[in-house]
Amino acid sequence: MTHVASAPHELKANLNYTEYGLSPYWAVSNLLIREYDGYASDLQFEIGGETWDVEFAYQSGGIAPRLQDDVGGETLYEPKINVRGDGERKADFHIRPRYEGMTTPEGSRISSPFDRDSLPNEGYNVRVQGSNLEPHEYTKLLPAIVQRLGAEVSQRINPDYFTSGNLHASSNVDEYERYVRLRRSMNQKVIGTSGILQKLHFLLLDQEGVKYSIDVDNEDVVGKMHKMPLDRSAIREVPLGSRGKQLKSYLLKNPDSVDDTDPTYHPKFGVLFKKSLNGENTIRWSEVDALTRELHESIVNLLYWSGVPTDPDHTTFVPDDHFAATAYEEDENSTVRLFDDPTPDLEASQEAMLVRQLRELTDADMEHLRAMTDGGQRHYDAVIEEADTSVSTLYRTLKRCDALLKSDNGVVKWRSKKIRQEVAAVFERVEETVEAAADQAARLLGMDPQQLKEKGSAFQAWLNRYGAEVLDDGTEPRSRVHIKITSVLSRFRSGSGEYIAKVLEYLEIVWSKAGFDASLHGAVIEYNTGNGYERFRYGSKKHQSLMESSATR
Repeated sequence: MTHVASAPHELKANLNYTEYGLSPYWAVSNLLIREYDGYASDLQFEIGGETWDVEFAYQSGGIAPRLQDDVGGETLYEPKINVRGDGERKADFHIRPRYEGMTTPEGSRISSPFDRDSLPNEGYNVRVQGSNLEPHEYTKLLPAIVQRLGAEVSQRINPDYFTSGNLHASSNVDEYERYVRLRRSMNQKVIGTSGILQKLHFLLLDQEGVKYSIDVDNEDVVGKMHKMPLDRSAIREVPLGSRGKQLKSYLLKNPDSVDDTDPTYHPKFGVLFKKSLNGENTIRWSEVDALTRELHESIVNLLYWSGVPTDPDHTTFVPDDHFAATAYEEDENSTVRLFDDPTPDLEASQEAMLVRQLRELTDADMEHLRAMTDGGQRHYDAVIEEADTSVSTLYRTLKRCDALLKSDNGVVKWRSKKIRQEVAAVFERVEETVEAAADQAARLLGMDPQQLKEKGSAFQAWLNRYGAEVLDDGTEPRSRVHIKITSVLSRFRSGSGEYIAKVLEYLEIVWSKAGFDASLHGAVIEYNTGNGYERFRYGSKKHQSLMESSATR
């Protein structure tokens, strides 16, 4: 299977060099102060066929010079090289001296990796921040720029300075993001109410020991900013690698400033590694290729779970200056693995639990649940008043429904938001049209409508939810039930509609509760596939096949 290739976005890293001690730092620092008088701009160098605008400056980092350092001030200069390439390609290099026992001018100790036994007692660090470059482009660009800065003023700098071959193993990555650009319409599959961000929210909502959040900004336009930071505890619950990450879908700051012919009209969807989501632990620079694959694989799987095609199709993805919407080049070391969507597993387990619970409920239990569907929690008194029961009856309901409800200091609460939504759907208020459908069902099945009204409220809600009706179309004997479902149902759990196995399980429950004399066995069930209607007999081989397909897919 071919997948779209993601593009690099933001990167923050620390590159540590020790091979030549402080000599490379002094070479660049002296070049800046003596040859460029401390600042230079409007420099342009062509490197690798790309023109780079370069600014050369410095800052005082607050590091006191040593006795042997021949400088004129109280602090050491820290050169900064800012480069801008095509489009939004940019890199900022901040070169900082490092040596054992560093202090501020006031004598306060400054801790650094160079105080450790594993590093030589002096070297230099390059703080890198940039965007839209692949990680290894930074380590190639830096020495090339340093050489061109020297050549510009006829000063030779050792060509081995700042090269990637001299990187120390302590070099690391703080943040790293990759992205794809989705069409706005397609992005709704990611951020919408049934999108993967919401599904992950429901998956993690009731998991003990996890930490995550979801932040939505639809103020100017739907989809302006949706982000979901998942630390390592949350990542363990989903197959997105082992490192904490932030999932992020976002538009321009002023999304209406461009029209739909501009690529930036459409949102970026990215996955970001952040050390703050990993206990402040960074990733070694030597592992950046593995991190690249992990971020890319996470993007592909999130799109896959959202029902977004992952092949490089321009009807799904929008190329921009840095994202080409081309195919990802796989090899034996960078194969993209697709994992099963983890969210239906939770949905299936909660639905199965709901089905088991509903089979055992009394009418009083149903009334208590109905009274709880308006909110996440209610006081005992409010529940029994609305259900017209007693405290002792409510206690029995809580005991029978302990997988659905819990109590805390006189307050009844749902175990999960999703369970509340599922139960609320069963107990939707019955409108006049639904009552009419229930009356027709009672008439066709030889039952008194008042009796059905008293015992079959859940059945009426089922009719309402799925747009179903009991028919007498003259093609079946009166003793045989014919139920037509107008809602679009899917044979598979991953389909676009509700899957048929769940709908039929609910039907069994509410049918039994209503007390119909007629049996569902042999009933004609007709349902909307989205491409027309299909029918089968309840209990037939086709019925069993549908149930098995729904369970195994």
